Amino acid sequence: MRKRLQACHEFHSQLVISYPYRYCYEQVGKLSQQLEEAGEKMRNIDETALEKALAMLTPSYQDLVKACVKSSRAKMPCGKRYNPEWVYDCIRMRIKSAGLYRQLIRNKHLPLPSERTLQRYLRKLKPAYGFQQETFRMIQQKAQYTGCSSISLPNEIG
Repeated sequence: MRKRLQACHEFHSQLVISYPYRYCYEQVGKLSQQLEEAGEKMRNIDETALEKALAMLTPSYQDLVKACVKSSRAKMPCGKRYNPEWVYDCIRMRIKSAGLYRQLIRNKHLPLPSERTLQRYLRKLKPAYGFQQETFRMIQQKAQYTGCSSISLPNEIG
C-alpha cells in the first residue's frame, strides 16, 4: 500500500510540473547551489588576498566589495557597522529612488543599511539656513576620497 501511494505521489508531482518548468526549477537549484558556494568562498577569503584584489578597483567599488564581504561574514543581520562613504552613497541612492532602494533591500542584491538606519544618519545633520561648514567638509572629504583635486572650497562662510 505504501509503495502504491509513493508511486502515485511521484506520478502526480511529475504531472504538476511540466517539462519546461521542471528544467527551470533544476536550473534555479543549480544556480542557488553555485551562489551558496561562492558565498562560502567569500566568507573564507584571506584579508591579504582581498586587499591585493581590491587594489585594482576604484575606491567606490572597493567600498562595495568590502561591504559585501562584511555582510557575508556577519552572523546576525542586525548590528552591522557601515563605512561613512558607503552610507553616503546609500543615502544618495535612497534620495534618487526610494522604490528601487526598497527593492534592493527586499531582494538582498546589495548589503544596504535599512531605511531607518539612513534616517538616523540624516537626523544627525542639523538643519540651518545657508551653507553649513560641515557640508563643505563632507564635500571636501568626498573629493579627496574620489581623487578629484580641482575642487576649491571656501575656508569660512560669512
